[in-house]
This record gives sequence, structure tokens and C-alpha cells, in this order.
Amino acid sequence: MEAQAFSAICQALQSSSTKDSAAKMAFQKVFDSDIHNLLSMADMWRHRAPPTPVNFDQIMDGSFVMKRVVPAVEPSANGHPPHGAAPVLVNGRSGKSGSNSKVESEGSSSKVALKAQKKLRLKENLELFVSSSTRLAARLQAGEETISFDKDDNDTLDFVTTSSNL
Repeated sequence: MEAQAFSAICQALQSSSTKDSAAKMAFQKVFDSDIHNLLSMADMWRHRAPPTPVNFDQIMDGSFVMKRVVPAVEPSANGHPPHGAAPVLVNGRSGKSGSNSKVESEGSSSKVALKAQKKLRLKENLELFVSSSTRLAARLQAGEETISFDKDDNDTLDFVTTSSNL
């Protein structure tokens, strides 16, 4: 079953007619279906927080809500956030209930920030994931057999960055 799903995604990426849907297929497989499969293995989550599946369409239409609070920073050696750590955010909002405060992207200030300095919101990460997947698929369709990660290749860098952020 895993091999069939992977094969379907590979075929979609290599087909010029399904570029955007291929990115969606890959996203749904990795960030939704695979996470649901992992959640069914209860033993894995006894001593650590389970992952949260994310839904492509809900992110795009703005209806996705994070089910659990994710720490904004890694805990220090004793398991507690360092002194002065940033507040915990869920989908760009304070973790406190009833809060309607908005968090601006770091790149939206009066100064124009470099792309690498902008903190992307969830939907912006997904849009960049789709864009980079589409660019990489176009390279495969143009005859590039394998695509290796290169820090100077914006397409692969965007893909890896957004994948890790999502």
C-alpha cells in the first residue's frame, strides 16, 4: 500500500497535467495520512507528544485549527523553556483562550526583510511547498533524472524548508 501511494505521487509529479494536484497528493500523504497511521500506534506516544495531522484544504481556506499547543522554543536541559522564551503560539495566535490578537509576519514591517528572514505562517508555508514542488516537478518533466539537495538551489531549499516547517 505504501509503495502504491509513493508510486502514484511519483507518476503525478512526472505528468505535466497534474503538477498542482501532485503537490497536494504528496502533502496529504506525508502530513495527514502518514500521521494518522502513526497515531494508531499508541505505544509510540507514551513518553512524547503525538504529532498533529494537518489538512491541505483546511489550511488553504483558513479553517484549520491546531489541536494541541506546540512549544515556541525547545526546552532547556531541565525540560523547561529558557527564561524570557517567546509565548506559545497556535496558528499565529496566543495560546490563551479567547485571544483575538494577530501576529504579524516578521517580514511585514516597514523594512523589507530578506526571504530567509521572513517567518512564514502556516498557509504561506503550504503555498511555498506547492510552489517548490511544482518547480521541482517541472525539472523532472524536463528530463532531470534525480534532484539532489544543494544549498544554492532555491527550489530544493524552499522544498526542504517548508517541509520541515510543516
